[in-house]
Amino acid sequence: AAVTGAVSGEEPEYTVTRSGSSEDAGTYTINVTADADKNSNYSITAVAGTFTIKQASLTITVDSDSIVYGEDTPSFTGTATGLQFSDDLVNSSFKLDGDYTGTLAAGTYKITYEPETDSAIYKNYKYKVTKGTLTVAKRPVTITADNKGKVYGTTADPDLTWDITSGTLASADTSSKSSLVTGITRTTGEDAGTYPITVKAATTGIAANYDITTVDGTFTISRKALILKADAIEAIYNQPEKDLTYKVYEADGTTEYTPSSALDVELSRAAGTDVGKYKISVALGDNPNYSITASGN
Repeated sequence: AAVTGAVSGEEPEYTVTRSGSSEDAGTYTINVTADADKNSNYSITAVAGTFTIKQASLTITVDSDSIVYGEDTPSFTGTATGLQFSDDLVNSSFKLDGDYTGTLAAGTYKITYEPETDSAIYKNYKYKVTKGTLTVAKRPVTITADNKGKVYGTTADPDLTWDITSGTLASADTSSKSSLVTGITRTTGEDAGTYPITVKAATTGIAANYDITTVDGTFTISRKALILKADAIEAIYNQPEKDLTYKVYEADGTTEYTPSSALDVELSRAAGTDVGKYKISVALGDNPNYSITASGN
């Protein structure tokens, strides 16, 4: 303590104490006490001082983390430089920098540390926070078009459908599966053969949260099964012969069928002009839309 007014070479007797024993940051009173009996030659006026404990500098580095869309938000962590005594961080103070509810969309989010103002150590530090980043990756799914088909000559296609064959929807999206796709189509064509079925993935709405792989399906138009029978022909000896003809039937063998275009068929009979029976043979050419079972006569 500083003393003024004392006779040269004399030093009054006094004690100096500060209020309280706390080590928290703040200001405390420094009290000066002088015993009058020991300082009988002086009328002492004691002036209190101020004892200041300044806030310590605390640097918090927040750890970055990552999840896949639909997963729970993790508990965040970080490291601190400058903690005093046995002080420690309050883990619940690590949080996303912003107001977010529900399932986090795919993207990046800042993670910060917000000290709890009512915590015992809050006032003892000046905080410097280096924020981390939470990366929410898109959720991978594979969408595959279901294989479909019909028989040649059938006018209407069956409904085209698809399903998720790898990966799963986030629990919040289980009722919104259809939102992952904007359309499903097949390559046009009505001839027998195979045609790709293509799924077009959506890119907006909930689909923006998914890494979607699409796999084509196959639409098969199968050949129509037919039965071809050569007609029995009668001719008179030494008279002009009638043209050889045939009839076409459905696979049941009794319902006549009229092809949309002429079939590639050649009829011939065994050689001979005498009275008698001659076999009529059937030779099939290229009929790509039909699977034909032929019989002569």
